[in-house]
Amino acid sequence: MTRACEAPDATGVFAPLANSTRLVQTETRIELVSGKDEKPKTKAVYKYIGCYVTENPEEDYVKSDSPVSAMTIHKCYTYCHGKENDNPKLAGKLQFFLLKNGKECRCLHYIIKNPSGNSQANCKEKCQGKSNEICGGPQNDSVYVMMDCAILPPSESEKVAAKQMKERLANAKKAVEESEAQKLKALQR
Repeated sequence: MTRACEAPDATGVFAPLANSTRLVQTETRIELVSGKDEKPKTKAVYKYIGCYVTENPEEDYVKSDSPVSAMTIHKCYTYCHGKENDNPKLAGKLQFFLLKNGKECRCLHYIIKNPSGNSQANCKEKCQGKSNEICGGPQNDSVYVMMDCAILPPSESEKVAAKQMKERLANAKKAVEESEAQKLKALQR
């Protein structure tokens, strides 16, 4: 079992968030397990988890009625995340998106994976919409997990950096105003 959301601790070392969503993976199944019921502000993100042969029943997949042109990883994510948000029956259920053959996008709640054939070497199809991205293979899916990671309050160092940036911007603005005033005086002479 691995945690999906991490953040730096007081020493700057990345560690799992205590109440974060966890990615649970066995030989044949992959699922997301939510942390506590508390709902902090979150940011929707996605993360690549591997190249798999999936064996879910066909009725488990959520697919587009018409093919999406020029498929990219982000287009597939947007489609699946949108389906989850648009349909109350799917809310919180679609947790994975899969790309296959460079153009196919599908969404799932859980994944039943075949224990064999799960190798990066089997996902080599370039996405039709972005040739530097990989969208699965003929038999395998590039699998991504969608998750909501907690938005944490800024750390003390982030607060200091923001304050310093604000001061630098104010000083730069003041310097530009002074320069403009000097130029105006020079022109008036």
